[in-house]
Amino acid sequence: MAISEAQRFELHLGLQKVLGDAMANTLMEHLPPSGWSDVVRIDQLAEVERRINIRIDMLEHRMEGFDRRMDGFDSRLKFAISGGLAFALAMIAMQVQIVISIANL
Repeated sequence: MAISEAQRFELHLGLQKVLGDAMANTLMEHLPPSGWSDVVRIDQLAEVERRINIRIDMLEHRMEGFDRRMDGFDSRLKFAISGGLAFALAMIAMQVQIVISIANL
């Protein structure tokens, strides 16, 4: 159950009367401002950490799949470029042969 700011202030005044200013201030600084319902428990924090770790593991798995696909794409791209270069060289060689044949006429 959260307390209002007015209730919190009244508590602080009461503590000052009983404990003195310094100790009352110290105690109030250690109390959560909105009530204990806003404070996370260790088991809740552990659950969040577990869920984050699962998500990270899933992302790592997806990235591994992406890496494999990119490696395959890289191999196909190298093959296509090599084939294109070989075709271009063959065309140049044919053109050179044609020019030589025409020059010999």
